[in-house]
This record gives sequence, C-alpha cells and structure tokens, in this order.
Amino acid sequence: MNYNFSSKSISFDFVAYHDLQAQAGESVFEAMSHHFNCRWLIGPNQKPTGAEAAIVLDHTQHQPQILKGKDSYKYLFYMSHDLGDINVYEIEKYRLTNFNIIFVPGPLHLKFAQQAFKFNFAQSYSDATRVILEAGWPKYDHLDIPEQYQILKNEIANLPYEHTVIYAPTRSLREWQDILPLICKLKCNLIIKNPIYVNPGDPFPPGLEEEYKNSLASAQEMEDYIRSYQLPNLIVAPRKLNICTLFPFADVLISDQSSVNIEFLPFGISIETGRYDENPNHLNPQSCLISDSVIFMRLQEIQSILSSETSLANFVGENANKKIDNPIIRPEIKNSGQLITMSIDKYLAFWQIFNSSLQRHSLFTSMTENLHNTLIDSL
Repeated sequence: MNYNFSSKSISFDFVAYHDLQAQAGESVFEAMSHHFNCRWLIGPNQKPTGAEAAIVLDHTQHQPQILKGKDSYKYLFYMSHDLGDINVYEIEKYRLTNFNIIFVPGPLHLKFAQQAFKFNFAQSYSDATRVILEAGWPKYDHLDIPEQYQILKNEIANLPYEHTVIYAPTRSLREWQDILPLICKLKCNLIIKNPIYVNPGDPFPPGLEEEYKNSLASAQEMEDYIRSYQLPNLIVAPRKLNICTLFPFADVLISDQSSVNIEFLPFGISIETGRYDENPNHLNPQSCLISDSVIFMRLQEIQSILSSETSLANFVGENANKKIDNPIIRPEIKNSGQLITMSIDKYLAFWQIFNSSLQRHSLFTSMTENLHNTLIDSL
C-alpha cells in the first residue's frame, strides 16, 4: 500500500461472527496492518483484548462486551458484512451511536443510516465526533481466486460451455432438488456455493439450532449430488471461499433470500427465488425490494428458463448488460480497503492531536466528508 500514514500507530481488534463475515473486512485488515497492530476476533461474545480500537463487522447484539470504556476501547468503527441489510442501522442504532465512524457500502445504506442516527442529540465535542462515510464493498477488492484453491481455478479454467450459472442458497432447505437436476441436463456450466453458517466448533445461534442443522444437511446432500455426476461442467466451490471471486466467471446467479443477489449485480443477471423453507409456495423475496435490478422469479418461471439451452441463452441475451439504475455501490470507489484505512488514519490523526472542544459538530463533519471525497478521487 503506497500511502504515508499520519496517525500514531495503535492496536486494532477486527470482530466478526465467523470467517465469511470476516471476508467483508479482509482487504481493510490487510491495508491497516501496514501501520497498525491488527488481530482478528472471530466468534460471538468476544472480549476486549487491550487494543485501543475495534472494527466491528458482526451484529452488535452478538458482541455485548465490545464497548467503549476505561477498560475497553477508545475508538469503535463499524462496517456492514451484509450488502442487503439496510435496516441494521435502525435496529442497532442504540449501540451504533457510540461508534466513531460508521462505514456504509453506498448511497442506499447511507440514506438509511442517516435516517436512523440523525446525529442531532447532545454529545461531548471534546471526544471523537461521529460520522457516516461511504466506503464501497471490500469484498470486491480481491476478485482473484486465492492460490490455495488451485484445483478450483483449474476447474473453472476448463469449463466447457458458454454460459455459467452460480447457485448459492443461504438456507439450503432442499430448494436445490427442484432446480439443479434441470441445470445438470443442460450444456451449460454450474457452480454451487454454500455458506459455512458457523466456524467449525462454534455453536449455532440460539433458537436457530434446528434450522442450521437442517441447512447443513441439505448443503451436504446438494454437494454430494453434484459430485456424483463427475462432469467438468459441474463444480462445487469451497464453502470458505469469498463468493465474489466466482462472479467474473458467471452469467447468472440464483439464490433464495441472500444478499449475494445484490452483490452479483455488477457482474451479471441475479435471480431471487424468495424461498425460505421446504415449501415452494412459501415465498418472501428480499433483495428485489432493495434493488429492482434483482429479478424475482417463482419456481415455475425458473424451470421454464432452465428447460433447454435455447431458453437459457435467450434469457441471458435479453437481460445481459442491462443498466443498473440505482447502484448499491458507487462505481468510482475502486479500492474500498484502502479508502477505509486512509479515512481511519486521517480521523485518528486529527483526534490524537486535538485538545480543545469543537464549537460545532457540523464543522468536523464537513471537514471529514471533504477529505473523504478527496481520498476517493486519489484511489
């Protein structure tokens, strides 16, 4: 990272529930580590380590001890791990109001964050002032498949057909039984990608134990089914992989209620099934309500598209390269990890030397936003 840091180096804890959440902060961790002492805290109910600052990617209710205080942190920074979770700011605002910077992915998240916080309540201006900044999506920073997945890279390099579909459910409650057999009959490529749900050895979230157990069982059945074909056009991606690294190779992504439908939009056609249990008639679409560029389709419509190579090719041809009217991420933000790192560095540098009270909160906010826009232009 070619950047001259301005702040005094301090220690940072990066807090996430599991490894997939941590992917939303990996490029930030990498950039921050050039100057700051950084470590990961993975799993629920983490405790302060003595670090001066923490970057939280998890839901705050899962980390009740990650707080500001004399025996805790001086600075707290928040980053979303879920591109589709625009309600997190309202739901968690009473905890998030104690964070110094809330980094949001783009304009829509910014709108919801501003509505939730408003920042019009009394606060001590002798302490670090809170701001909300657009930061882009760090998971896009590294789109190359890591070297540790060389087998997967070789499989993708040798995919035999023109069109590629990613199937990436978030719940895996056997919806795949209605979709994957159709794809497997076609001369097209299929990549399936399941989540890890939790890290090995960690408990399931309280109250969701049975759902998680069933989802993991279904995911294993799905992967075994695809592997049983032993065909070069059918790939099972590792669950720990950053799914965004698969996007450049695909034309279509199908998922149930996952925010991956939104993540995929800059790369291809995103289909949301809206399904949340084993009943195909139980539908509650989410991502298409956030972006109308996500296409909501019922099972019968999806099955019609997958009925032949011609129908799939026609669907891709009709929907490819459509303009996204309201992008979730500002396209001019090219390196989110560096932007967040530089913003935190400048913020800390200011407060490490600032010894008197600000007369107006808006003065600091305006200064920070101007600096932030300058940093975006510099990347």
